[in-house]
Amino acid sequence: MVEYGLKDKVALITGMNNPYGIGATTALALAREGAKLVLVYKRIHRPFDENKNHRISA
Repeated sequence: MVEYGLKDKVALITGMNNPYGIGATTALALAREGAKLVLVYKRIHRPFDENKNHRISA
């Protein structure tokens, strides 16, 4: 495994409101490398729209 020097470093990740987005993916990658995370998102209440549900099947 490559050591990136992220152990115990602090990272601020924005845009965590989408669990399938780049913010969540980045946070997971940094956490796996040992970084400490500060996660920020803005909650916007919108009506649920079934047509915008783009979950990726495993």
